[in-house]
Amino acid sequence: TSQLINPRNKQFEPELLNVMGLSPDIFPSKVVMPGETVGFLRDYIAKETGLNSRIPVIAVAGHDTASAVVAVPAENEKFAYISSGTWSLMGIETKEPVITEESFKMNITNEGGVDGTIRFLKNITGMWLLEQCRKEWEREGIKYTYPEIIALSDSVEAFCRLIDPDDSVFANPESMTSAISDYCKKTNQPPPENHAEYIRCI
Repeated sequence: TSQLINPRNKQFEPELLNVMGLSPDIFPSKVVMPGETVGFLRDYIAKETGLNSRIPVIAVAGHDTASAVVAVPAENEKFAYISSGTWSLMGIETKEPVITEESFKMNITNEGGVDGTIRFLKNITGMWLLEQCRKEWEREGIKYTYPEIIALSDSVEAFCRLIDPDDSVFANPESMTSAISDYCKKTNQPPPENHAEYIRCI
C-alpha cells in the first residue's frame, strides 16, 4: 500500500515522485509483487532453526488485511469482505482499480492484492474508540477484560446516545472519553456518565 504507486501499472509513478521532490533513484526499479520469490533463507537463520537454507522466501500480500482477503472462502469471484480489528475494512476484490470522482468523494481506496488483483475498500473505524478508552482507564488503574467489557455493556440501556465513530474528532484525540462526551454534547445528547455507558455508546 503506497500512494506513490500507480495503481494501473503497479510501479512507482515518476510524475508524482517529481512533484514530491523525490528522486526515482532512491526507490527500487521494480516493485515486488505478492507471491514472488525474493530469495532464499539466510544461512544463519537456517542454522539457528535447523531448516534447509534452500527454502525459498516468498513475498506475502504485504498487509494483514490483504493476506486475510486471500483466505476468504469465497465460492466465486463475486464476494465482499469485512476485516475487523482496530480498523475495519470493507470491500471487494477487482481485476482493475476503480478510480472515479465518486470513489474519491466516498474515500474508497484501491490497494494491491494477490495475483494482480485490487482490493477496492473503505476504511471504517473498528475497535479504535474502545481500545483508546481502555488505555485511558488503564492509566487510571482500571483494567477490564473483554468478558467484563461485555458485561458492563449489557448492564446499561442501549441507544441512549449515538455517535459516528468515523467522525474526525475520534481520529486521535488526547482523551477518547472526552471526545465522546464532547460529541454527545455538541449533538444534543446526554454524555455517558460511567464506563459502562461509554462502552455501550461505542
